[in-house]
Amino acid sequence: MSGADHLHAVLFTLRPLQTSTAKVLGEVTAEIGLSLPERAIMEVLNATGESTVPQIGRSLLLPRQVVQRLADAVHERGLIEFVPNPAHRRSRLLRLSAAGRELFDRILAEETKLLAPVAETLDPRDIEACARVMAALNAAMHTMAQQLGDADQTE
Repeated sequence: MSGADHLHAVLFTLRPLQTSTAKVLGEVTAEIGLSLPERAIMEVLNATGESTVPQIGRSLLLPRQVVQRLADAVHERGLIEFVPNPAHRRSRLLRLSAAGRELFDRILAEETKLLAPVAETLDPRDIEACARVMAALNAAMHTMAQQLGDADQTE
């Protein structure tokens, strides 16, 4: 098999992996009444500190309008704050509130507990290598998707 054939096999496993991961980790967020897309907004903000709605949309490959609706829902729960954006008068930055940071830390701790038994069955070097490969694939597919015009939907 060629390298492209192997990559296709890897990519083919992602849909069922994403589905089962969403089911397992979704239990953590469902218990607190948070949807996985809302959790994704919080995850981006946890990683970036502050972001605009369009930046989050580009990161998640979601239309700006969808991100805005999700952000509004999370904001209504007091989990994120809208703050002035010094780079743009009309655009606001989003960031986790203190309650949002506390909740997200709790979510991560619960997810880590769920993942620990799986991690123990794998070689840490394999996990590290997998993370590097998946990050590279994600970046490449993200670039290809933007070139196909998906970036227009996130503006």
